[in-house]
Amino acid sequence: MIRLISADLMKIDNLLYSSLFALIVLITLIPVFISTPFYISDIDGTTYVIIPLLLLPFLAFLSIFIEKVKIDKLDYMLSFLFFAFYIIILFISRFYFSFLFFSYKIYMLIYPIFLFSIIFLFYGRRNINKFKTLIIISLFASPMLLLYVLALNPDFAYINSIIVFDLLHLSNSNVNLNNTSISLGNNTADIGISCVNLGFFIALFLFFIGIFEVFNEDRLKKLYLVIIAIVILFLLNLFRLYLIAYGVLFDYENISNNISNILLVHEYFGQIIFYLSIIIVLILSFKPFHLKFKTAAKRKFELNRAFVFGLIFSLIILIFNIDIAYVNSFSSIYLLNYTIFNLSNKNIAYDVASLLTNHSLFFEYAPLANNSLLINYRNDNNSYLLYISYTNLLSNFESSNKLLSSSYIYYNGTLFNVLSLSSYNKTYNLVYYRRPIRIGYRTSIVDIYLIYPFNSTNATCNINYLYTYAFNLFKPNTTLIKQFCIAKDVV
Repeated sequence: MIRLISADLMKIDNLLYSSLFALIVLITLIPVFISTPFYISDIDGTTYVIIPLLLLPFLAFLSIFIEKVKIDKLDYMLSFLFFAFYIIILFISRFYFSFLFFSYKIYMLIYPIFLFSIIFLFYGRRNINKFKTLIIISLFASPMLLLYVLALNPDFAYINSIIVFDLLHLSNSNVNLNNTSISLGNNTADIGISCVNLGFFIALFLFFIGIFEVFNEDRLKKLYLVIIAIVILFLLNLFRLYLIAYGVLFDYENISNNISNILLVHEYFGQIIFYLSIIIVLILSFKPFHLKFKTAAKRKFELNRAFVFGLIFSLIILIFNIDIAYVNSFSSIYLLNYTIFNLSNKNIAYDVASLLTNHSLFFEYAPLANNSLLINYRNDNNSYLLYISYTNLLSNFESSNKLLSSSYIYYNGTLFNVLSLSSYNKTYNLVYYRRPIRIGYRTSIVDIYLIYPFNSTNATCNINYLYTYAFNLFKPNTTLIKQFCIAKDVV
């Protein structure tokens, strides 16, 4: 078997070999690219992740600089072990994190395990240190690592507002500062989070960490250039803020006429100065810093059966993760600071009830104690009870007369727990799940309990059977799957 795996098929050029390695990385990232905006949003700092995602195939291609490659039986063994470990972690994390798996891009936190697998296949364990930048950058394709840095955005906005205020104060001593609002008379300029998005600075930092891999080892010069890039972006953005604030505060007569121009500068100038910072630093890299490109290795590589296995690995991961492309995930920065809705408020209670019953006309709702909500929902001649709460009550149900239980991944990535309960000689089904909801501009995470009778009319639904059956491999229960599908229009 080992002889079959290592049998040489042909020898190919270094350029093609590196391109094939980058192609395997790209294939596994297709669903992630589809689900990720190809821009950095002013109002959502977590969109910086598009930069490390774009860098990953590029950094994989830079394996063209590796000169010595030696692969043996141990490398193949490690590759298969790491791939199997990745699949196991992938299935477990899908169930454990539910919708957070998508919103926090947790699939990218475990992605380095797969990278180790294909690195062993293509370049062997002896070259693993040549891919440290690739592995580290892949981790930052999940916003989870830097969420608490992004949470400092309000403080960063306040620092910027102080600087802009001091500059404006030189022009007019009557200018006032209140938190992040700068005012003069009846005119006010507010420097919000969208004006000083830390996501741009993170993206710029990661971009140059990746791009500088094409240059020869001169870490001190590279460090200087990264710092210069951050400073340039900060100063250019400060100039933008000053320009906008000056127009709002001092252009008394033409403020109504110029407001569209001010908004135009605010909306597009942030993107412009980001790319301008990149161009300036790339120019500085050649002169005066004189960074020089690395030289590609001039040799032929043995394209063996390892490439076939690498391609199979990537296609398996593509199939397993294809639902990443269409799951409607919530921004992790909004989930981090989610709102606890006041369910005793009649308007909020109605909005939540309408949302959770798919805006049906056939529902009744009643706010209860402990900030909870009860919804009576009718569909297909069946009645359902939805209990909405911010407290996990599942342990109370589990301590009752529980007959059967199982867990399922629904098509939207949410984990559902299904229990069959017996009470007063009657059998009921309970579906428990946690999900995010958005009302207006506010996001919340609620616990939902759906109760319906055992003899409800059967139905079909779109369960992710691949993950569901894999997770319930040792406790399959088709009865509960059928019962779960009854509630498809509700969940």
